[in-house]
Amino acid sequence: METLKEPDTQGRRENSEQITGVILSGGVGTRMNGIKKGFLCYEGNAFIERARLALADCGEVCLSAPLGAAAEYADTGLRVIEDLRAGIGPLAGIEAALTYLGGAVFLPCDMPFILKTHVALLLDDFKKHGKPVFFAEATAPHMAGQEQTACPNPLAGIYTADCLPLIQEAIAEKRYKVRLLLSQIQHRLVHMEASVMRNINSPEDYNAYCKTRAELPKFTEHRKEREEIV
Repeated sequence: METLKEPDTQGRRENSEQITGVILSGGVGTRMNGIKKGFLCYEGNAFIERARLALADCGEVCLSAPLGAAAEYADTGLRVIEDLRAGIGPLAGIEAALTYLGGAVFLPCDMPFILKTHVALLLDDFKKHGKPVFFAEATAPHMAGQEQTACPNPLAGIYTADCLPLIQEAIAEKRYKVRLLLSQIQHRLVHMEASVMRNINSPEDYNAYCKTRAELPKFTEHRKEREEIV
């Protein structure tokens, strides 16, 4: 495992053939009762491995990790980019990756239903238009006559190098919600079905949507340990 410590200004790549894929590893697993989501399994592969396979057409795949947490992901074999600052959520991971790489395809580890064929649509759109592009879940209209709307996921898509100053400004002003960034960034959307865009955010989600149950007993065991400690 290699952990990036200094910005790689010589190796920045932004064309669609060489752009780097970045797996957002998530936080400390609070909503998963302390289990890091990247190590959950679906169809025989850990979520991190599924994300790596989905990003296989990128020039390289790296892993974004919280500040000081690189060692926890040593067994993945991926190059780890640690956040430059702690306690501000996924925006810190995007900031660090853009600082080191200059542009990247981001995919959260808790979206295990995104496949290589889906990421290819992002890469194709970026190759054609050269603009940031994000997956968006199409939402059906609530009433007859209304237009279909789209809900973009700001953690699943391509950010370019010129997004970094906007991110740094948002951090300086303590605006940590990544979704607010999209109103400042000219971007495109690739629409996906809701079943593909689904996040696994809780043990209940994992139980409902992931057929591999090998990790489920750990949720109960960990919850019991927490109750005993309290």
